[in-house]
Amino acid sequence: MHSARQDIEAMHCLSGRLPKQLFDTQIAASLLNHPIQISYQALTENLQNVYLEKAYTRLDWTTRPLPEAAIEYALDDVRYLIKNYHQLKAQLQAENKLDWIIEEAQNLLNIDLYLPPIDQAWQRVKGLSRINKNAHVLAVQLAAWREHRAQSNNKPRKWVLADEPLIAHALGKEKLSNKAQNSFDDFLAQHTNIQNIKISINKNKPPTKTEKSQKVVLQKLIQEKANQYNLAIEVIASSKSLLKYIRGDRSVMFCQGWRYHLLQRELENAK
Repeated sequence: MHSARQDIEAMHCLSGRLPKQLFDTQIAASLLNHPIQISYQALTENLQNVYLEKAYTRLDWTTRPLPEAAIEYALDDVRYLIKNYHQLKAQLQAENKLDWIIEEAQNLLNIDLYLPPIDQAWQRVKGLSRINKNAHVLAVQLAAWREHRAQSNNKPRKWVLADEPLIAHALGKEKLSNKAQNSFDDFLAQHTNIQNIKISINKNKPPTKTEKSQKVVLQKLIQEKANQYNLAIEVIASSKSLLKYIRGDRSVMFCQGWRYHLLQRELENAK
């Protein structure tokens, strides 16, 4: 599969099951220094020297009969997938990175990714760090309610309430519809743990001057290692995960698996 996470989420939502094995060609490509979120079209062009048209990306696929050109477009969407897989796998094996993609697949097949606890839903809200403490509590509750509604109704979160109006409501700048407000009130009444939820706001605060300096040191060390293994630094450690690490969070990805194996000495030296 290419960029498999949303497809896996849909499979899990419809069947309650996850694949037993997986090879994500987008992730594999990122381990070989292709752009991190390279598209299937761009990867196929790079590997197979074949240009795939994008003319039918917005087609209503329930239309019948489908145009012949649309059918060819759909076939192209998987036609080169196996070829890409074999080529990427061979390159990973040549660079001794095959264990890395196996580990990445295991991470992607972690069921916790697809059933996030509603009391952790606030971590997905953009802009939370920029609001005051009082508004922050309401935003956290709204995020939990949104996650509950989205899971219950099998809808994207943004269809329930997008991040921007969520923040605006928490700040008192906008109001929910009467129906949504009643639903939110009922949710809080039924989930007293969410009513009384307490989180570390510090996790979302902008970095201090000292933290910025520490981050620069870590980035330099990790960049050297990334260059050595022909990787983009973001494949090893995102900017966000570096800040979490500086603040004491050792659950970040680069403290585990192949990333930690690469960085163990650098992290010890940076203490």
